[in-house]
Amino acid sequence: MPLEADLAAALEAAGRGAPPPDFAAWALRIFAHQFERNAPYRAFCERRGVTPATVARWEDVPAVPSAAFRRVDLACGPPEAVFRTSGTSGAGARGRHLVPCLALYRASALATFAPFVLPDAARLPCLCLAPPPALRPESSLVQMCVWVGEGLASGVEWMIGAPTWFLTVAGANGIVGVAMTVGAFFGARKAIVPWALLAGATLTLAFGVLINLYAAQPVPIS
Repeated sequence: MPLEADLAAALEAAGRGAPPPDFAAWALRIFAHQFERNAPYRAFCERRGVTPATVARWEDVPAVPSAAFRRVDLACGPPEAVFRTSGTSGAGARGRHLVPCLALYRASALATFAPFVLPDAARLPCLCLAPPPALRPESSLVQMCVWVGEGLASGVEWMIGAPTWFLTVAGANGIVGVAMTVGAFFGARKAIVPWALLAGATLTLAFGVLINLYAAQPVPIS
């Protein structure tokens, strides 16, 4: 079984209650796999005198700087998908994230999201403060929201039309999305049901403040 499929199976099994994968052992195995199949990363390691034969602890595995993803493609095989960073850091070129195995990417996202956000296995409706995948097919964040909506939630509402992540949501292209999101929030609140808010950190913080202010008001129960 290929390494990617083997790891995805281990993560999915852990989500069903099996013991979690041994992080240290897997980290060293993945490092050897990346060193063999990812030529730019192998060159990066060799310049530092590091190879799988010289690494005994996962803490000693060289980590590339995030800026590297704007300058070179780092992948262990042909990509099934290519995601791009939002470009909001102002550092020039947008970074590229080549994903050779979407099944592994999905398994890792859900295996982390479920125990940390939904430890009681509740299936909540989700409000995503992000454009839908049709408008942001290159966004890994949007793709993860899709997977959460499909695998862990009872439904998803999208804020549509915002031209960039951090452009004011009241902009010309974002008003419809804001209205839909606020409408979905009011509907959930009127029904007095829990729900999950998914977004980048800045939007989540801003919307969370508004929600807390509004939540302080009494809810009429008919």
